Amino acid sequence: MKTETLDKIREFRYNKLQELLDKCSDGSKDKFKRMYGTLNANEMPDDKIDWAIQQCENTLRKFNMF
Repeated sequence: MKTETLDKIREFRYNKLQELLDKCSDGSKDKFKRMYGTLNANEMPDDKIDWAIQQCENTLRKFNMF
């Protein structure tokens, strides 16, 4: 793939994670920060983004917020 396409995909993933994090409760955000060291999606390594998105989606589903 072209670098431009990969950059767009990466940006979409980071934006999606940040959107999900913004919907999480303060308690969930605290837990996320303990696990990943940050609440800023742009500071996360690429190899952790997909799993972090899944965790946020599962958390929001659990509390019927997704």
